[in-house]
Amino acid sequence: MAHRLSLVAWRALKPHAATAARLLGAALIAMAGGLILLPESAVLRATWVVLCGAVALYGAHVLFALAGILFGLPPELRRKLQHLLAGGAITAIGWSIGSSLAVTMMCSAMVAWLVFSKRLKDAQTLRHLTMSRRDSRQTHGEMLLPLGLLLSLWVAGGTTPAWFFGALTLTLADAAAALVGVHMGRMQYGVHRGAGQKSVEGNLAFFAVTLILGWIILPDAGLEAPATAVLALMSGAVVLTVLESLCTHGLDNLLLPMAAVLLVQLPGLLSSQALLGVAIASLALLVWIAKRSSRLTL
Repeated sequence: MAHRLSLVAWRALKPHAATAARLLGAALIAMAGGLILLPESAVLRATWVVLCGAVALYGAHVLFALAGILFGLPPELRRKLQHLLAGGAITAIGWSIGSSLAVTMMCSAMVAWLVFSKRLKDAQTLRHLTMSRRDSRQTHGEMLLPLGLLLSLWVAGGTTPAWFFGALTLTLADAAAALVGVHMGRMQYGVHRGAGQKSVEGNLAFFAVTLILGWIILPDAGLEAPATAVLALMSGAVVLTVLESLCTHGLDNLLLPMAAVLLVQLPGLLSSQALLGVAIASLALLVWIAKRSSRLTL
């Protein structure tokens, strides 16, 4: 039955594949050409990058949806692929031209499209195929993702290392947790009734990716002492991992980048003993919740 549904969906969306591929290629070429040829005007360059980026993102969105259908990916991985795509596009725009204006415009355009697309039949079909959960729960994660990146940008004061750390934690670490949790998750637990299942393996993947990102990005944000950097980064990664585990209904998309930025931005927090205490307490709370879950098998 599932195979037949995939074939039906594939036939319905196949005509859009060629158009989406052309849009993606043309938009990326136009973006690169504009960055080379356009005059040094921050507003003009930001506007051009966002316009091309939005078109490229739509093309990639369709292609990723088709790939998910063709290869029979689980619903959770289809959703995370779209989150990875959206978060990656926003982060790449911030990195490519270092413009807070461009990031703000891209996040705003994404929110506007998500609202407008609810009125379009084809967009609704695509949305259902890529963003629906296996357990049919209704969440607002796709809307909260650009909002979370936008709010964290304002808190960080621009495209700072702290913002990139938060954006990439949400984009990469969350996707890694989903990938590992779906394919390797054996020790599962529930945070509360009505929420989806988490896995210890997914938590470990999230922690590892967050730690690596922090080690790569955050030395420029004030972590200069190698002796304390590892402990500080591990404490911060534990706090963010616990936060991701406790968030349900897509709230991690809003709270994770904000929390990551605050860990770095608040004076002395990342290197303080207080953070270590918070990390230990957070981990103890998560272990207690996991042990209470009847689905956890150790």
